[in-house]
Amino acid sequence: MYETFFRWLVSANVDPNMAAYVARYGSIFLAILATIIMYFVARRLLLNWVIAWSKKSKTNWDDAFLHNRVFSRVAWLIPTLVVMFLAPVALDGYVYANSLTIVNHVVQTIFAAQVLLILDGLLGATREIMNNYEATRNLPIDSVSQLLRVLLYIFGGIVVVSYAVGQTPIYFLSGLGALTAVLSFIYQDALRGLVAGIQLTANKLLGKGDLIEMPTYNVSGTVLEVGLTTVKVQNFDYSITTVPTYALITDSFKNWRGMEAADGRRIVRTILLDVNSVRFCDEALLSELKKITLLAPFLAERQAEIADHNEALEGDLAMPINGRRLTNLGLFRAYLTAYLRDHDLINQDMTLMVRQLEPSTSGVGLQIYAFCSDKTWDTYEGVMADMFDHIIAAAPYFDLSIYQAPAGADIRSINSVN
Repeated sequence: MYETFFRWLVSANVDPNMAAYVARYGSIFLAILATIIMYFVARRLLLNWVIAWSKKSKTNWDDAFLHNRVFSRVAWLIPTLVVMFLAPVALDGYVYANSLTIVNHVVQTIFAAQVLLILDGLLGATREIMNNYEATRNLPIDSVSQLLRVLLYIFGGIVVVSYAVGQTPIYFLSGLGALTAVLSFIYQDALRGLVAGIQLTANKLLGKGDLIEMPTYNVSGTVLEVGLTTVKVQNFDYSITTVPTYALITDSFKNWRGMEAADGRRIVRTILLDVNSVRFCDEALLSELKKITLLAPFLAERQAEIADHNEALEGDLAMPINGRRLTNLGLFRAYLTAYLRDHDLINQDMTLMVRQLEPSTSGVGLQIYAFCSDKTWDTYEGVMADMFDHIIAAAPYFDLSIYQAPAGADIRSINSVN
């Protein structure tokens, strides 16, 4: 560029000294002007067009590139490339011999830093894109992405510094062995977290969106992010808790993913009945229980079966313990089973039973074991509450008493009577 200007000015009868001066600074001016023009073209025209196109596009990858500023950083790279190309042409043979060397160091350093930022943006965009796909959502994307960023900034920083001081990157990389030992000590939590993240994903123990409980860290909520060093969990009270990733391998936690994938949410709850209220059913009680629609078919079938059995027996059947007899507790269990079988929100294809637990000082336990077909928390709690409201209210119809430890008012009432 300088030689072309110089020859053109000399051919126009300009003094050679003046022509050399004008050609030199004219070349520099044109290089700066070309850089400014390319800056406005890249930043004002191309970038705005790309942004407008990205907003209209129906694909997700361009939005991820836009969020992570990939397009913006590429636009900054174009003026730098122009300077890298024009600087040797404009400054070749300049009176200050080291000026081109200084400019090259500065431009190369800026270029390396811009490439580093572009690669960082690409990593962020890749992470965002992969998190949008169901097939890759449970992979340790966040952990790997953070590790790659750490490595990128370590090696990228070495390249940037090498250009800044005029040394080859190999010069700095030769001392990387000692640096690795130091970094492995500094980033030991990150390395442990990476290994833990791979183990969690490989064994399908944890993924984004899982409901987990971890009493050690007072965690109970939804996994928002599985990072390189921490797992971010939003608790049910909307507070955020961070747990070291490796703690999920070394400590125990409960993952509710199986419940989410199943066709129902388990209901396991026990009511305690007063043992003293359990008895054989007499005719008066049986005649009342026959009025219960859900129980009537079972009661008729069982009474006929017992009558056939007792006819073949010898002995005084007036004594209730001779032969088979119906008990109020047994009929209550049968009623509750029929009640659950008739319930619209109880999954009939999963385990369903009413079982009797071992008697204790608190009475005899009757446990409901079933699965609610609607797994949403509020519906599940509502179904379970309505169910046990009914069960507690139904017990007296079977002459059964719900056990309740005496309270202070009960004791005062006894004392007042005495």
